[in-house]
Amino acid sequence: MRRLVWTSTLQFGKLLRVPITSLVVCESLIWERENNLPTAIRILDAIRLAPNNAHVRFFSLLTLHETGVDFRSHSAVIQIVAPDGSVPAAALPHRFVYGRKIDPGSPAGFHLGTEFNFEAKLLGTYWVQASVDSAPLTQVPFLVTRTP
Repeated sequence: MRRLVWTSTLQFGKLLRVPITSLVVCESLIWERENNLPTAIRILDAIRLAPNNAHVRFFSLLTLHETGVDFRSHSAVIQIVAPDGSVPAAALPHRFVYGRKIDPGSPAGFHLGTEFNFEAKLLGTYWVQASVDSAPLTQVPFLVTRTP
């Protein structure tokens, strides 16, 4: 999949619900075992590579909230799109069901943390893209540059 094209998602002529979405890029993620809550460490919008190094490593954190009643199984995919439109890294699809662990009347939620390690063959703006059930959901840019 290349850079996402943002259009309305229609099914049988009706606009489908889109979950409330957050996507961040960070240096590290910590997961609390007791309550399964993530902590994003050092939010990134740029990565500076040392000379003669093209290795990029970071995490993404996708958070979804659904305000309706939805007990269906879904599939989330996170991928990286390079400045030339190629996809140097993509996570395997992750199956999930929205959960309401704290309050049954509150919006249902889901967190997905993904680690990426890849060679950045180009400098420039990369995109971290999230899709759910094969529908584009959101994307965030991050710049890959070199230290002088």
